[in-house]
Amino acid sequence: MKKIICLSLITLLSTLGFAQDIAFKTQKSEVFKDEYKESQIVLSEEDGNGGVLIVRSYKGNGISPNAGYYFEHYDGDLELIKEYDFQIEHPNSHKYATTLGVFKTDTVIRIIEVYYDMNQKAYICNANSINKNDFKQENKELFRLTRDEIKQYGSFSLNDICYEKNDKKIASETNGYFSEASGGIALIANENSFSIAIDFMSKNNSETLKLFLFDNKLTKIIDRIFVKKVADRKYIFQNIDLSKDGSSVYLLSKSISKEAKTKIEGGKYQFELTKFTENKEQTKTFDINEHFIGSLKTISFGEKLVCIGFYSDIDDKYYKGVSYYEIDPNNLEIRFAKFNPFTEQFLIDKYGKLKEKELDFLNFKNILITPDNDIILNAEESYSKSSGGGVGIGMGGAGMGGNMGGINM
Repeated sequence: MKKIICLSLITLLSTLGFAQDIAFKTQKSEVFKDEYKESQIVLSEEDGNGGVLIVRSYKGNGISPNAGYYFEHYDGDLELIKEYDFQIEHPNSHKYATTLGVFKTDTVIRIIEVYYDMNQKAYICNANSINKNDFKQENKELFRLTRDEIKQYGSFSLNDICYEKNDKKIASETNGYFSEASGGIALIANENSFSIAIDFMSKNNSETLKLFLFDNKLTKIIDRIFVKKVADRKYIFQNIDLSKDGSSVYLLSKSISKEAKTKIEGGKYQFELTKFTENKEQTKTFDINEHFIGSLKTISFGEKLVCIGFYSDIDDKYYKGVSYYEIDPNNLEIRFAKFNPFTEQFLIDKYGKLKEKELDFLNFKNILITPDNDIILNAEESYSKSSGGGVGIGMGGAGMGGNMGGINM
């Protein structure tokens, strides 16, 4: 069982608060019957004239037997102006077709998908581009990975990713997290570019990532293999993000090394941030000191680069607040770090005075940046817990087991 718990606000002046009274206006369209099965909104964009463009994914029924995406353009009074049904069709030789993300670039909606072509013996990634004004459609192959190429680094399969629950895939699109399946894929996009990262199930004591960066015209900027030797440690790719200008990709990873295991206090692991540009890459490692953090999310906005997440303290299985690292985007040095505890009033407002019900497992649902450069975290509390060591999932990304007072993160 899950429930939405909070909307937390962390200002860049290191204050912490929670949204109490938010002014908003509600406007409703006419009620209509949805003829599509398992329809979900995957994108909504203002049209610049008071209207809105909505894109919904669907699985067809007898009337529309195919799966696809339904485009609806409404005016300022929420009257439907025009609509378009984009059906995704594949021959039988295309297996495990999976949508990686849906996002807008200028006047074009991009639907990025990947599938395995049995005839070509290759994984092929395509960009379906639909103009939001006239719904004109174009298709372009972004890249392909043959089985022989993948074997150099390990293995990869779309099987588990394709059959992940649809709500998990939709919730994870374009936010930079790797899918929960083994050998995951992450996609992140902004107005200038988008990046796709593929985590191979590696061999020979290494972790291998295939990283692509494309500009908003679908020109390939980066095509690189990133190999990390991990003979003496566990290593997990957590998420990716883009610089504001779209020229750089940031990869956040988490590792347990021999050095980290010798720590007396705090989580016995480190976080590692790698910056990729067209011609080079650089990496910095940072420690979390006496605290415990399941995972962090990298956020690049304006001139700032931030890693943010929830933290716990020693001998305490509950989350105590929000961890915040501000990092220099040029050299990746930490400018400052701050741990903002949840206020006592917030915990009382949520749970009353039953302290045993404090926050004990959270997942990020969304992260928003306000015009004042405040960060709004939308999180969800889950009551399900795993037992034993190993790797668990927290905050939308992978975490490592046995280091948070009994919770396996």
